[in-house]
Amino acid sequence: MSKLWVLDLSHNKFTGFIPNNIMHLPSISIATELSYNLLNGPLPFDVDGLVNLEQLILSGNKLSGEIPEAIGNCKVLEFLLMDDNAF
Repeated sequence: MSKLWVLDLSHNKFTGFIPNNIMHLPSISIATELSYNLLNGPLPFDVDGLVNLEQLILSGNKLSGEIPEAIGNCKVLEFLLMDDNAF
């Protein structure tokens, strides 16, 4: 099985919610970066699907709501940036 090391979709002016299917890519093993887009709404509750992720970068969007407790299940997550949102 191939591994996806990094998914960097930053600075693309994407709008809308974070797609749930991104949260179900356990093959991403280093980083997911969605920063500086125009994403809004809550962080998906199934964020713990990113079981192998070390870095999650969501800065500079319009995300809001509660931060899901499930993020605590991301056991290898070492770097989390969510500044410049409305959590």
